[in-house]
Amino acid sequence: MEKRIDLNDAFVSPFFVLASGVQAKLFELVLFGLDFSKSVMVIGSGPAAITISAAKIISILAIVVAIGTNKPDLDSMGAVQTWTAIATIGLVLAPPFSPMLEALIQSSAIAGIIALVVQSAGFYTLSYLG
Repeated sequence: MEKRIDLNDAFVSPFFVLASGVQAKLFELVLFGLDFSKSVMVIGSGPAAITISAAKIISILAIVVAIGTNKPDLDSMGAVQTWTAIATIGLVLAPPFSPMLEALIQSSAIAGIIALVVQSAGFYTLSYLG
């Protein structure tokens, strides 16, 4: 479906927004004993360790679903749409690899809200353009 948010995206988007909010430490989410902010996998050790939480996995899967089911025409994206999509993917993928970025996002509610708004806008942009 072109230029609209289809049923797949409408179903996945609340999970993406919730997971993004958990990653930004805006709120906590525990369902069936699973704390979505706790790491489910750690790659490496020490300060360079990369931790991957359930919220991170949900965010990545939601982006994969949005791109996979929509196949957005990246050539038709404007500058703002391109920046938003790249920032979304960067904000989802970068924090485990960049502790400074993760600390900045999680340091204040304002930074977390900005990250959440950018990520949500990017997700909906990818969903809408498909």
